[in-house]
Amino acid sequence: MPTKKELTRARAMFVRIFGPDYGEALMEQLRGEAADFNAIVMCRIGPEIWEPDELDIKSKVMCAIAIFCVLNRPEIKFFIRAAIYHGATKKQIEEVLLLAGLESGFPNAANAQKWVKEAYAEHAAFTASVKRRKRA
Repeated sequence: MPTKKELTRARAMFVRIFGPDYGEALMEQLRGEAADFNAIVMCRIGPEIWEPDELDIKSKVMCAIAIFCVLNRPEIKFFIRAAIYHGATKKQIEEVLLLAGLESGFPNAANAQKWVKEAYAEHAAFTASVKRRKRA
């Protein structure tokens, strides 16, 4: 299990990447079946990758979108939502997908485009629920 210091560092990283509300929600992955594996990735490896600041966080998120597009993985939605949080426009995200699609194969970009729509819908639903909870 991660130490309190590692958990604090991971929480700060998640909030920086995904914003305070979604970052906290993602921290829930430290519970459940894969908690031990997730703790290693999220508390020890993740901060070593995401904390250096030679690239701004939005650029790193856009790189992650390109990577997950190329890998044809639905985890791209996490990073699309992070890009939204950091002010990326849908056009900017689509440009990254076109570039990644050109270089990796357009079926991957087509799947990623589907995940963009899903991520926007999930993000809207999540932020609406957060606003409702805060008003209550």
